[in-house]
Amino acid sequence: QGNKFCVYLKDPEIEHALRELLTNPKVKYCAQNAKFEMSFFRHQFGIELPNVFDTEVMARVACTIKKNHMNYKKIRYGLQACAERENLTKYKPMLDWLKQKGNKAMYHKAPTELIEAYVEQDAWLSWELARRQIETFRHWDRSSLVPISGVVKLEVRTTPHLFNMESKGLLV
Repeated sequence: QGNKFCVYLKDPEIEHALRELLTNPKVKYCAQNAKFEMSFFRHQFGIELPNVFDTEVMARVACTIKKNHMNYKKIRYGLQACAERENLTKYKPMLDWLKQKGNKAMYHKAPTELIEAYVEQDAWLSWELARRQIETFRHWDRSSLVPISGVVKLEVRTTPHLFNMESKGLLV
């Protein structure tokens, strides 16, 4: 049951379509903590994601820029923390189920319907965070508060390289 998702992805037709989509340099991929997905696609399919917008990295960029206004060293950057800062909420039924079981490491025992809805909402939250972050960065650029677009482009270009370095044991 734990590998059910991988079995579907390993179907030759699905794997081919996935490879075409994810290796297309015109496709922009966004995720929270994209290193996880980058590792999964590399190890399961040998796919390198070329164009990654990591909402966790961008949250760190934004909080570092705003550091004069907050204690940025105490800020959490997980998906739930980033979502809460944007007044977005995580999938409550799954969080309630985990709380009821008393152990967050029990994801593999959760009912399939809860997992599917939870994964779908995580994807939506990552997309919505990326959309909001990009809009914030554009506002900063337009208002001349911070010329951020160059930093964002650099982060997007370097994320795959930093992942490659970390996957070989060099922590950056």
